[in-house]
Amino acid sequence: REFAFRFASLAKTPEMLVALRDFAISQHGPDAMRYEAAITVSEAKLLPQEGVKMWFQGELQEVNLISYELHDEPTVPNHSRKVQTLGAKAISLMKKGGVEKAVEAETILQKALEIEPDSPDLLNNLAGAYQMQGRTEEAYNLLSELSSKYPDYLFPIISLARLKIKKGEIAEAEALLKPLISRQRFQFSEFSNFCTAQIELFMAKKDKDSARKWLQMWENLDPENPELLPWKLKLDGDNLLNKLKSMVSG
Repeated sequence: REFAFRFASLAKTPEMLVALRDFAISQHGPDAMRYEAAITVSEAKLLPQEGVKMWFQGELQEVNLISYELHDEPTVPNHSRKVQTLGAKAISLMKKGGVEKAVEAETILQKALEIEPDSPDLLNNLAGAYQMQGRTEEAYNLLSELSSKYPDYLFPIISLARLKIKKGEIAEAEALLKPLISRQRFQFSEFSNFCTAQIELFMAKKDKDSARKWLQMWENLDPENPELLPWKLKLDGDNLLNKLKSMVSG
C-alpha cells in the first residue's frame, strides 16, 4: 500500500489522482496517509480545500486541506553561549508557572538583553513573563512593537493575537492570524502556537466545528505533539470518555 501510494502521488496522472481521491475519502489505510493523499488531490483541484468529509479515528469528520511544511530549523540567529544559558534558564522558570518564577525569569531575560538587546525571541519571552505577572498592558505593547518590527518572526504576532482574543478583540485577532494561513512553512513550535490561536479564535466565536477542523489538521501534521490531548478533551471530552468506556467494557 505504501509503495502504491507513493507511486500514485509522484505520477499524478488523471487516473492516479482519481485513485488517490477515492483512497483519501475511504476508510482504508492510516489516517495520516489518507490526509496526505487528500492534500495532493486538493492541490490538483479534485477536492476543495475546505469542508471535506473524511474518516479519522473511525469517525466521519469535516476537515480543511491546507498543506504546510513543518521544520525544526531555528527561527532566530544563534545566541552567544552565555545568552543561550540565560535564555534557557528563564524559559525553565516560566514553565514552572507562578508570579515569583516570572519575576525571576524577567530579571534573567533583562540580563540577556543587556548582551543582545535586539533579540526578538528574548523580547517575546519577556512579554510572556509580563503576562504571567498580570502586566497585560506592558505585554500587549511589547508584542505590538515586536510584531511591527519583526514581521517574519511569528511568535509575537501569534501571542498578540491570542492576547486580543482574551480581551475580546476578535476581529483584530483574526486580522493578525489571517495572513499566516497562506504561509507554506512553519517551525513546529510556530505551528502549534498558530493552531492553538486558531482554535481559541473559533472557540471565542462559538464555532466548535471550525475549531475541531484546526485541531484535526494539527494532529494530521504533528501527531506526537503533547499539546493536542488537552484540546481533544476540551472539544470532544464526552466522545473520548465514551470510547474509553466502550474499550474497557469490550
